[in-house]
Order: sequence, then C-alpha cells, then structure tokens
Amino acid sequence: MSKTATVEELAAAADALYAAMRRGRTAAVGEGALTLAQADLLDPLLDQQSLPVSQLARLAGVSHPTATRMIKQLETRDLVERRRGTEDERLVLVALTDTGRSQLRAARDRLREVQSRTLGQLSADDRGRIAADIHRLTRLIRGEALGPL
Repeated sequence: MSKTATVEELAAAADALYAAMRRGRTAAVGEGALTLAQADLLDPLLDQQSLPVSQLARLAGVSHPTATRMIKQLETRDLVERRRGTEDERLVLVALTDTGRSQLRAARDRLREVQSRTLGQLSADDRGRIAADIHRLTRLIRGEALGPL
C-alpha cells in the first residue's frame, strides 16, 4: 500500500487485519474448553463477581438470546452458574465457577503469549505508532471526535 492509500485500500487492509486477528485469536484460545465467542462473553467476569446476562450480551456484542444459549451450554459444563438477583428476581446474574475462571484465564494466557510472540517482532517505535493509529481508528469507528492530532 502506498503512503497515500485510497479509502478502499485502507478498508481492504483493515478487513485483512481483522480476519487474520480473528483466526489468530481462535487458534490461540485453542481447541480447549472455550470457544473464542464464549471467552469473549465471559471475559468481563474475570473482573466482576457476577453480571446480568443482558450486560454480558451487550459487552460481547451478541443478542440476549444468543448469550442465554451460550450461558446454558457453559452451565452444563460447570463453567458458570446462574442465579436470580436478590433485589429483582427477574434479573439473572452469571458468575464463573472455579473451573470456568481457571479455563478462561488459561485461554487468555495462551492468547497473550501468542500476541506477545507475534507483536514482539515489531520494534517498540512501530508498536507505539501502530497502537496510536489503531486507537484513532477505533475512536473514528465509534463515532468519537478525534480532537487534535
């Protein structure tokens, strides 16, 4: 790609990067207990004791019914547990079991190891520039103002 890439060239490069990262993340999480989608759904539970299904769905970018199906599958494998809210019984809260927490951490550790090995091949300056550009693109995609460049 030239220094003055067209929008189409940039979009094609972004699409190729997204596809490569998706494949890489899937391979890194591995053939183990969790799929990439399941790991993404459960990831917020590493920092929270429990969260409502609706919030997990929103954070993972999936529909509420999809999240519910995934959680039911994970519950049968003793990776999560569901319970009703104490103040609002309509609310269903999800928490990781010890097994689920262990498997999720292992999947995330494998992902970070692969990312570190791959991205470590870039110079520190390149990593800094690329990270800044990715943050700018993320803000643009989210519709946020970029402010001074």
